Amino acid sequence: MARISDTSSYPLTTPAGSDYLIGTDVNDSDKTKTFSVDSLAAYVLGSGSAYVVPVYTSATAIGQSIISQDAAVGTLITVAGSLTINADANLGTLLSSNEGTLTLDLARDLVAQTVRIGSLDTDTLEIEATTILQGPMKDSTNTLGSVGEVLTSDASGFVTWQTPATGTVTSVAVDGGVTGFTTIGGPITSSGTITLATLGGSAGQVLNLDPVTPWQNSILTPSLNGTNVVLVTQPSDLPTTLVANTTYLVRGQITIPGGSEITVSSGNAIIGLNRDLDGLIYTGTSRLITVTDQDFTMRNLSLKVTDPAGLILSATNIDAADPTNNYQRTKVLDFDHLKIQNSTNVWRVAGFELVDLNNCLFWYIVDGSTGCYFEDVRHLEISSCEFYNWFEEGNPANLDTYRQIEIGPGSVGISNGVININSSIIHPEITQDGLYVDPASTTGFGTIASNTFTDTNLTTGVLLDLDYNAQNTFIIQANQGVANSNATGIMQIANNVIESNNSAAVGPPYDVVVQDSTFVGGAGPTGGIQFPVATRVLTSTATGSFTYNSKIDASFSVMLTANILVPANGTFVVSMSLRKNAVTLFTITQEHRNSGGVFEPKQVSLPVLGTTTFGDVFDVVVGIDSAQNVVISDLYLTGYQI
Repeated sequence: MARISDTSSYPLTTPAGSDYLIGTDVNDSDKTKTFSVDSLAAYVLGSGSAYVVPVYTSATAIGQSIISQDAAVGTLITVAGSLTINADANLGTLLSSNEGTLTLDLARDLVAQTVRIGSLDTDTLEIEATTILQGPMKDSTNTLGSVGEVLTSDASGFVTWQTPATGTVTSVAVDGGVTGFTTIGGPITSSGTITLATLGGSAGQVLNLDPVTPWQNSILTPSLNGTNVVLVTQPSDLPTTLVANTTYLVRGQITIPGGSEITVSSGNAIIGLNRDLDGLIYTGTSRLITVTDQDFTMRNLSLKVTDPAGLILSATNIDAADPTNNYQRTKVLDFDHLKIQNSTNVWRVAGFELVDLNNCLFWYIVDGSTGCYFEDVRHLEISSCEFYNWFEEGNPANLDTYRQIEIGPGSVGISNGVININSSIIHPEITQDGLYVDPASTTGFGTIASNTFTDTNLTTGVLLDLDYNAQNTFIIQANQGVANSNATGIMQIANNVIESNNSAAVGPPYDVVVQDSTFVGGAGPTGGIQFPVATRVLTSTATGSFTYNSKIDASFSVMLTANILVPANGTFVVSMSLRKNAVTLFTITQEHRNSGGVFEPKQVSLPVLGTTTFGDVFDVVVGIDSAQNVVISDLYLTGYQI
């Protein structure tokens, strides 16, 4: 057998795991046995996982450690446990990497050691994440701070614990610009008091930004012009009798209970800043506000009463026994930008020199009986208001009979001077009336114009309940939903065979007025004189006339058409005239030639334009040039105010 060193007999080769080795098995009587290279490697190295660093698990065996990397040629090393550093270590490379995390657990073995990161001379430590300090902090002198001390930097940037200095704030910069009052660069606290050093002042005064002088020289006293201003934020801020010459500024919704009703004094106003936010709610059964012979203003408020017996306002300024000063109607009610919503009733107003409603909203009125009632008002102005949805909000089925706007009869002998209702929306529903003018009321001059009357969901109620003939001082024009108030009249004779008694007249010409008495027999024409249309005119069959019944001077257009025959042979000239107050306005004539007993009617037409005033009487005259009767078989007279 050759020597093992004889490489010619035993050539050198790189061992593989499947190659064989010969050895002695001491556990089997020293027998010679064969081993594989793989079995020897397993015996020496033991078992492990890929990419895990090996470690001696005993004096003669190797196993896997808690240190691993992410690949054969890895970029990330993981320690699956604690890392103890027992000597100085350079962690610069590790800390500069943004791909790894270094955790220093000072609760473990490092607690007795010093961890130093970087060099004071060359390095900078940047901490960008949330920093949590769970232990005490020492300053640059290795000293712990005491209670209340703060870290203070010196000129070199080193910090030490120091007791903070104390003092008093003696001034705070302020800015009083148009955007409001603010402090600049001063201490801000959650509570406390800022005292404003002004040149004086007393309770109730407010600061005002003067356009010239600074804040501290701009104290405005609300009573400077004879009027005080009182802020109302609770019911007790409104006395039962308002203080004279005082404006009450309401902020928020203020509930006024029964027993706290308000009586207005001289020079009072109740106002808000926003009618959707500021208002009065009355829960009593009487009148929230009573005004007697006083001027009074309400503006930018919401108002409502909750009890069916309650009323928002009762206002009176009239003395029916004293005709001086228009029956002492000298005061003014000024209501602007009000919102009356979810209220049972609204108000009753009698008298006053002027009652002015502008931009007011009246809706969701229910469970009451009184809308906006007025009587004997010298001047009533309702402009750009809305009367709408008078039922329970959210429940249209709960709807009561109301007159949304009512002009009452008033006192005997006293009239409404001027009423002007314009540019408003009026929408009654079911049985409600939109605008009601009592036939017994009188008005000097009335105008109802450019309003929208809406009849949606209206059944037996009416949009405008006004007798055009009785209330003949009103101009009613250009309203949606209601007819204009132009005077209109039609007089008609149809299929008549009864002669007019012209032969009994004194002539020539032999003229007769077309009326009942001038027809043969004195009972009028066949079927009588008819007036199928008569608005703002008074009619009479006895006199065959229209009387203009409007207090408004106007122009008119008339068309007069008739069929006339002469029941006799011969040549005749027949005329027809329109008269005003027995004075002929226009006349038209035509010639009739009859022979052989054939009498054919001829048509005559007369268009007329003219002017008229209250009380003018219009009638028609038919004439002939000889003492001969005529027959007006048909006549149609139409008159219309322009």
